Amino acid sequence: MYPAEEEFPSALGAASRHVSKFLDTLGSRPPAVPYWPAGSVRLEEDGIGAEAAVDRLWQRFGSHFSGSSGSRYWGYVHGGVTPAAISADWICSAVDQTGQMHGDSPAAAIEAETIAMLRDLLELPDAFHGMFVSGGSMANYCGLAIGVQRLGLERGVDVSREGVAALPGLRILTGECHASTPRAAGMLGLGRNAVERLALEPGRERVSIAALRARLEAMPSTPTIIVANAGTVAIGDFDDVGAIADLSETNGAHLHVDGAFGLFARLSPGLAGLSAGLERADTIASDAHKWLNVPYDSGLLFSRHLDAQNGMFKNESSYLPPPATDPLNFPNLGPENSRRLRALPAWASLMAYGRSGHRALVERSVALASALAERLDGDAGFALLAHPWLNIVCFAPTSDRGRFSQSGVKRFVEALIADGRVRVSSAVLDDQPCVRLAILNWRTAPSDLDIAMAAFQDCRARVIGELQGDE
Repeated sequence: MYPAEEEFPSALGAASRHVSKFLDTLGSRPPAVPYWPAGSVRLEEDGIGAEAAVDRLWQRFGSHFSGSSGSRYWGYVHGGVTPAAISADWICSAVDQTGQMHGDSPAAAIEAETIAMLRDLLELPDAFHGMFVSGGSMANYCGLAIGVQRLGLERGVDVSREGVAALPGLRILTGECHASTPRAAGMLGLGRNAVERLALEPGRERVSIAALRARLEAMPSTPTIIVANAGTVAIGDFDDVGAIADLSETNGAHLHVDGAFGLFARLSPGLAGLSAGLERADTIASDAHKWLNVPYDSGLLFSRHLDAQNGMFKNESSYLPPPATDPLNFPNLGPENSRRLRALPAWASLMAYGRSGHRALVERSVALASALAERLDGDAGFALLAHPWLNIVCFAPTSDRGRFSQSGVKRFVEALIADGRVRVSSAVLDDQPCVRLAILNWRTAPSDLDIAMAAFQDCRARVIGELQGDE
């Protein structure tokens, strides 16, 4: 059958019914549900129509959708989705505006408005322009790409045109960086080995300023990008960005800050000191899907260097607008031409909850993480492994033989997934396996801590029993 306008009311009605049921049952859904397809689906020759397709979709997958947007999905760094953001995301799909600057829709203006509100919310200088990209990893990629182009232009080299071979020896210096940094180096043709992980401060996941200074002094003429971290993966620690900015300016390095979730610490007066100096960066990456609680995908890039950004990403084509240096000509400022209007859910969420609502979300998450860390620290069955700098808790289950081994940690996480009350993930801290969790969902409440602690205790006992049975 052929699409028909008359299908809209019934199809959208069906979608609304199914989504409403999903949201009503979100609190009782396991936060993670492993899924294995049950048989194959045959393509219909004539199709079954929009409403029937929506019903068929829910019949096949609806009961398997996990509660990953619920209050106890604490694996990785995974936000929820606010009511305003969900509603605006539906509008985003319905109006289907291209996120390009062609003068045929308000899309670019909406994105610019959203970036301006975010810049205000995050207290970033007006010198930063910004844009939405597909996620935090892509934001890091773009920040490094801008740095490469900028360092080249300062040396009379157009890297975008001549290639990275025309700028030999470029190094990326960092501490405990996210995996997207070496991946971006590989994608840029620099090679993952261009990334140097320097010594960290004792007991911390932030780079040693002395080690960074010594490395910079040892290569005074080398084009260098420094990646500072605002919220490390394992424990949520922060680099001393102010001190790094001093070194960056003195040595002519490009300073990129990965603030995927830690950037939002600036919303709270009590936490803002963690990111002091971040406003002096050249480029900043973040992810609105995390603490802004909007849907995937919603990466954020802020940059001071529009010329270098346009030089790296500009389109040169007869059917597109000329690649003028314009902060609203988004296809010339990032890798994508086909851009969803990702800013729309963020615009709605910012408008709906304002500065105070988003500040409360951050402060509540941090308070809950601190309270959970205190409870774990007071339980003889667990060892708290790091001070919770922000919203991440890192711990290890223990037995009378000490901390769980790598296989024991793996079983513990798997047991929690099977148990269905809370989702956490694993990590490595000081070369030892551990469990980590991140709280940043607007739905999470103190009662969720009670549920989580009961699950932790039950699964710990279960794994100890299994390990003893293996002997």
